[in-house]
Amino acid sequence: GRTQLVLEPMTDPAAAAQGLDAVFLATEHIVSAALAPIFAAQGAVVFDLSGAYRLPNASDYPKVYGFEHEHPELLDRAVYALGEFVDRDKLRAARIVSLPGCYPTASPLALKTLIGTQACDRCCFWCFRCGPQSQDRECFL
Repeated sequence: GRTQLVLEPMTDPAAAAQGLDAVFLATEHIVSAALAPIFAAQGAVVFDLSGAYRLPNASDYPKVYGFEHEHPELLDRAVYALGEFVDRDKLRAARIVSLPGCYPTASPLALKTLIGTQACDRCCFWCFRCGPQSQDRECFL
């Protein structure tokens, strides 16, 4: 092995959160939605790589991510941290930081120079499909 660190299953998230300053979650959306509040309540800043805290409206989660969000009260406090668009004061105060994936990063950055110009004065639409899971995904505005 290359390390002496031991990887063990996490059976008690609240106990695991004790004394942590930050946690990075790279889990399925529904798992991150459940774990993020536990770690944040223990004082850690949670950086979530799933989509669990990207959308501000709980009613959008079933359509976009396929689950009912169990913590809608946290959605307005989570900060979506795409660096070029983020409110830095909100980011500094956030306990849950939702990090964008590759498509959510590439799309708005490509359009950033057009936003606010006549070239982009209406709703923009883009749709991406990648890999076998995309076959069942619908494009949406």
